[in-house]
Amino acid sequence: MLTRLERTDLNTKGVTVTIDEKNRVVSFQKGDQRLEHRYHKVLKPVLENGILSYIPLEENPESAMQLGTAISISRSNIQGLIQPFKQELELKGTGFKAALKNVDGKNTLVLTLGKSHDDIYVIPADIKVTVSTPTQLVLESISKHALGQASAKIRRFRKVDAYKGKGILIKGQVLVLKETKKKK
Repeated sequence: MLTRLERTDLNTKGVTVTIDEKNRVVSFQKGDQRLEHRYHKVLKPVLENGILSYIPLEENPESAMQLGTAISISRSNIQGLIQPFKQELELKGTGFKAALKNVDGKNTLVLTLGKSHDDIYVIPADIKVTVSTPTQLVLESISKHALGQASAKIRRFRKVDAYKGKGILIKGQVLVLKETKKKK
């Protein structure tokens, strides 16, 4: 039985793909940028004419799950190398602002979020952060996973208050405010 993902082929045009069957690693490379994916033992990757596919070695639910995971991760790795992923964040609140600084030779993001201290986030090497305005952040990365982790860590500094609407939001996120108790 072929799953929907198994029937789709991954076109690797513009990306160099190498398969290391001994260590069960598929490497994706474009220029000096490189991403790797460790696949499960129930799968066998095949690269023919620039088309990457995974073949399950067994017919069971586990191999179907691993197949979907491997194809999804490989697809996002190929897309990230061709066009980096982007996430835009907004700071909403009075006096909230962000700035990029170099502290001890490390790129850091300094966030002023209405606390008694500034929150400092050390930017990982595979993430590019730009501050377009003091309340707008743009994060870019070739790795979808790394981008999601960085975005989640930054948003954790000031979670969105459901009553006031203050906090760090993903751009375009719809926020429905809760109603406060009314005095009689």
